[in-house]
Amino acid sequence: MKTTMTIQVDPDEFRRMIREEVTQAVELLREDPLLSRTEAAKLIGKSTQTIARMEKSGRLVPEYGAGEGHPRYYKSKVLRAKYDQQF
Repeated sequence: MKTTMTIQVDPDEFRRMIREEVTQAVELLREDPLLSRTEAAKLIGKSTQTIARMEKSGRLVPEYGAGEGHPRYYKSKVLRAKYDQQF
């Protein structure tokens, strides 16, 4: 059974809440660098072949920079994939 709760927030408070959420999201992006396959492997103590296997299996999805053919991985996704692999 779903429960719905409604709260009233004045417009200024709502704008403050949105600004705070956006600021936090931007900070997370700044703290989440893209890593090469070698850097990702070193981060989690695995080989580059393991990173490639994680990518092939879909556990780690690469990002590709503009004009770059080499995969890059967000640090947070690499750490999450390592954690998911352990459990």
